[in-house]
Amino acid sequence: MKIILILSLAFSVFIFSQNQILDYNNYFNPISFKIDQSTRVVRNETLNSNNRTITNKRILENGYVLIEQIHLWGSSNTWLNYEKTDLIYNSDYQVVEKNIFNWDDSIWIKGKKELYNFDVNGNDTTILKQYWVIDKWINSEKIINAFDSHNNLIQTINQNFLDSLFINIDKTDFVYDSQNNLIEEVYQFWIDGSWENRIRRTKAYNINNLVIEVIDEEWNGTEWVNDNQRLFEYDETYNKILEMLNYWSGTEWDNHIRWISNYNSNNLISEVILDDYFENVWLHSEKDIFTYDSLILIEDKKLRWETYDWGTSSRINYFYNSNGNCIERSFQFYRNSDWEDWTRSNFEYDVFGNLIVESSYTWVFTEWVNNHRYINSYTQLTSAESAQTENMHFFLQQNYPNPFNPNTKISWQSPVGSWQTLKVYDILGNEVATLVDEYRNAGSYEVDFQSSVGSHQPAYRTGTLANGVYFYQLRVGDFVETKKMILLK
Repeated sequence: MKIILILSLAFSVFIFSQNQILDYNNYFNPISFKIDQSTRVVRNETLNSNNRTITNKRILENGYVLIEQIHLWGSSNTWLNYEKTDLIYNSDYQVVEKNIFNWDDSIWIKGKKELYNFDVNGNDTTILKQYWVIDKWINSEKIINAFDSHNNLIQTINQNFLDSLFINIDKTDFVYDSQNNLIEEVYQFWIDGSWENRIRRTKAYNINNLVIEVIDEEWNGTEWVNDNQRLFEYDETYNKILEMLNYWSGTEWDNHIRWISNYNSNNLISEVILDDYFENVWLHSEKDIFTYDSLILIEDKKLRWETYDWGTSSRINYFYNSNGNCIERSFQFYRNSDWEDWTRSNFEYDVFGNLIVESSYTWVFTEWVNNHRYINSYTQLTSAESAQTENMHFFLQQNYPNPFNPNTKISWQSPVGSWQTLKVYDILGNEVATLVDEYRNAGSYEVDFQSSVGSHQPAYRTGTLANGVYFYQLRVGDFVETKKMILLK
């Protein structure tokens, strides 16, 4: 299954994950608050994940592409130009060039450039970074990526440009199992003409392809030595309910920190408790409580343990427009029995739902002071271009509406003609319905799933489905993807 990595630019519109714990450190990340009801998939973060920051495609769901972002610094109550980023795309709408300009008194001057190359499968094979010096571009860094036949990243090499040559700096190799799960990463430095081990990470998965153990090891010169271990547990609907961080004592794993997650009746995360291990006892440290309006997150309140009970510490509030887009996110501390403003971000959208302005502020004494502002510009694909991009890759859409009653639509697209199956399962893995089981040409498709299963659609049982969580799975050749949906009557 093809992994598409999204360009980590400040203007990226992130999808809110139910397992994500929002805190002050990630407060300034632009975000689009949409509940992702898909099956829990643990991200395979790389040891040097900052190496791969390439956009495969920046086409938004509404057929627009981002072409420019201007970054402004706040100066008291005014905004000053700071940096501008322009994106250039190829005919497949992959970013092939990223130009960064700096503001100099009254004009934009060249600063940095990134050039991207792709293979025939759309994987980013090289990233070249350059700086503008006086009157020409000077090479700075290069990233070289290699992929296997399943389009999994199997190696990335970082190089620096020195004395007219690119010199190896570090390398990470990746190994996958038969289910394309990342099971090993080895990070190495280039020392005196050869690669030397530094860090190794290994991962183990359960039968549902959810990660259950991650072990980090360090190279001591002759062998790998344990450093830390993370353990994960899930409930019957694949929600992560426990994560533990342990450190190696020399002979065994010692408990250090654990996170316990609880979920509400809509299967959305409602509480995360952080405990520290001290003198053979787990002690409360922090707790996040998430509040929703229906399925939309409106508050994340953080509590801290104070000797005998939980004490309120801070909160993040979310406000939305009528289209469900987040228009304000505010961070407050709780002091002296009252809430005190600290930071705030406001989001503005055009009539097509594109995020065009993001502004952040800090509360200073008695007023809001400008911090950062990002202004985004987009261009719309023509109808012919939109039709062309639809068949570029496998994609299974989240069903809509979700939760649903009594029916919901499931959409997907395939770039190849193949035998395609689309099936629905309950939380125990029992097959509820077969919606598609036939050869189909490359293209985009949509089916309607009824909660009252009967002769009107292929199925292995009849009757009305009960409230709860269900999964639908698409199979097209070697491509398999599963998503979660909720029936709520």
